[in-house]
Amino acid sequence: MSDERITPEKRIELEVGGETPPGTEPSAAAQALHAQIALTRQRVASEVDAIAEKIKPENIKRQIVSSLQERAYAALDLARRNPVPVAVAFGAGVLLLIWRSRARHA
Repeated sequence: MSDERITPEKRIELEVGGETPPGTEPSAAAQALHAQIALTRQRVASEVDAIAEKIKPENIKRQIVSSLQERAYAALDLARRNPVPVAVAFGAGVLLLIWRSRARHA
């Protein structure tokens, strides 16, 4: 082993890297940094897991179905509360489809 002196910069580099020179203990700052890094890793891993859960195909399908059900219930509720305007709009839509169909075949 060489008789190389460890400078403060080298000591910080060794401590942050997880290695300490033989016969020395990591400083309190290095220990705090290690703890902060561990917490950050846990938080990031948790966030990645949450994102992975959200983008699973079955969860996306469930969200789409739920959204469509909510819209269908809202449309039915609107039709129940306002039957005349809904019937007029429906009738106009049917007439438009018939008119377009005849226009294509003419």
